[in-house]
Amino acid sequence: MSIIEELNEHEKRQLEIMDFYNSGYTYEEIAKFMFMSVNTIKTIVNTWIKKLPTTSQDFIRRRHKIEKNAKKETMKAINYEATKEMSDKAFILKNRSAYKTRENGNIVLKSKEELGCSVTWDTPKNLINDSREEKREEFRPAISNEVGKVIVSHYSKEMSNTRILSNAERRILHKSNYLN
Repeated sequence: MSIIEELNEHEKRQLEIMDFYNSGYTYEEIAKFMFMSVNTIKTIVNTWIKKLPTTSQDFIRRRHKIEKNAKKETMKAINYEATKEMSDKAFILKNRSAYKTRENGNIVLKSKEELGCSVTWDTPKNLINDSREEKREEFRPAISNEVGKVIVSHYSKEMSNTRILSNAERRILHKSNYLN
């Protein structure tokens, strides 16, 4: 018969609580696991530790603090990795063998035959090259014929002197070529 089998339920519960405590769990976390109040857990842990010699008490408390910090760092690292998201560009740069570059600089995923395997749905299919030079057309608003006729007739009949116009109006008329 083993030693644990000889213990009653209360002593087994105390052992389980001390295992959690030595693993770095706080009183609140242990209380949630054991379905007990926080004060009860504190009392059980402190009475257990006070029964030990002074050197063992210090050792248990230091071990708890070390395990608690290690658990905290582990959770911090896990949460960081879980919330960190890799961008398409970073993914493509890490997996260059799965992509080919076109003449215009765009990076495109190789075909299934070229890769020799299938890819997941969240694999980026292409990355557009933003630094390539493109022809940029100058925006020139088109004035409809009706508006142009109204402007021409108004300024040519009533006010033939265009010096009365504002600079913006003069630019509109000059660019539209309706008066020339």
